[in-house]
Amino acid sequence: MSHRPIAQTLNSLACELETLAALAESIDAAIGHVCLAPGTPPATLASIQRIDLLRQSLSCMAQYTNNLSTQVDSHALCVDPGAAARDLPLRDLALGLATAPEARATDDGDPKRGTDVCFF
Repeated sequence: MSHRPIAQTLNSLACELETLAALAESIDAAIGHVCLAPGTPPATLASIQRIDLLRQSLSCMAQYTNNLSTQVDSHALCVDPGAAARDLPLRDLALGLATAPEARATDDGDPKRGTDVCFF
């Protein structure tokens, strides 16, 4: 088992939430460029609108989680993020949560994933 301070684990969670918020933002922007057919049901339009709420919620949860991480004495509490993430079905998300953000940054400094989502 590899234990890490809970502040670091909360920071990893905040990074993952920010990544998901950015993904939701790109989906929202793409949908904004798609022409909807005339007569699109109001329920469909409402669902599309909720994508922005999802993005905003993820971003707020990331900020909240990051704020929590700054309130914890960095070595007071430790958890095993690898064990907590072991059963998650999304491999890259599990790895991101179990790994410190600085250890998974790409060359440009952005934590990135991209192999779990395939639409075609």
